[in-house]
Amino acid sequence: MSSTRRQKPNRGRIFPAVLAGCLVVAAIALGTWLQFGERQALDKVYSAGGSEPDRVDVEASVQRVDAAGRELILRVLVTPRGSSPRPAASPPPRT
Repeated sequence: MSSTRRQKPNRGRIFPAVLAGCLVVAAIALGTWLQFGERQALDKVYSAGGSEPDRVDVEASVQRVDAAGRELILRVLVTPRGSSPRPAASPPPRT
């Protein structure tokens, strides 16, 4: 009968693998956090005028920028608030 001994796993090889795994997870978490922070910093809100009850709210967001082609795709959302200063049946004034 041959006697084969089972060798114990080498603990010296497990530590570097665990350390490398932890470093990869930390790098992914840091990259995600930095990307989220950068995206939040790029969002800017500007306001003009006040918050009167009769107003028009305009929201514009940049969808795509092509600097080489000098093109910009912009999404504009216009929302009227309140009531109109003229009657609904009257035509707009001519200038």
